Amino acid sequence: MIAGGELRRLAREEEVDPVILNLDYALGWFLAGLYSAKATRSRLRHKGGTCLAKAYFSDYRFSEDLDFTATGPVQGDQALSEASRVARWSDRRGGPDFHAAPPRLEVSSDEYGAEVFEVSVYFRGPLAWEGSPQAIRLHITRDERLVLPAEERPLLHRYSDADQLGKVSLPCYPLLEMLAEKLRALCG
Repeated sequence: MIAGGELRRLAREEEVDPVILNLDYALGWFLAGLYSAKATRSRLRHKGGTCLAKAYFSDYRFSEDLDFTATGPVQGDQALSEASRVARWSDRRGGPDFHAAPPRLEVSSDEYGAEVFEVSVYFRGPLAWEGSPQAIRLHITRDERLVLPAEERPLLHRYSDADQLGKVSLPCYPLLEMLAEKLRALCG
C-alpha cells in the first residue's frame, strides 16, 4: 500500500480532497482482487462511471461505487464471500484493509423489478485515521439483457504500487453498450 503522504501529494496536485483519492485507490485494489478469480470474471461484468475511470479514461471523474451486471448465477451469500476473498487477497499483497468492518448485504429491486444486490465493503486505506472506515458500495444487477460481448480492458491504477496488483484486465461493458444503457435509462 502506498504511504499516506503520497496520496496527499497527489490530492494537492490534482486539487481534490485526499478522502476522494483514498476511495479511488481502494476501488482499484478491490477491482484487481475481485477479477483475480476466474469464476468471478465469468459472472460479473463491470459497468458505470467507475468502469469508465478504471478501464477507459484515467482522467475521468472520480466515482464512489462499483456497478456490475451478473452474467451468470450470483446469490447474496456469494457476493459476501467474494468480498471476504478480496480482503484476504489484498492482505497478502499489502493493500488496503478490507476487514475494517464486516461487509453488509442489502437486496432490493431496480426500476424494472429485477433483484439487485448492494454490498458495502468497509476499508482503511493509505489515509489511516481513527474514525469510521470508508465504504465501497457494490451494485450487482441481475436479469439485465446484454447485447455485446465483454471488452477486456486493463485496470488503470495511477498509483506507484500498480505493479503489486499484477496484470489485471476487467471484463467491461463496451462503450457502445454503456451509452445504450444510459439512453434507455433517460428515456424511462
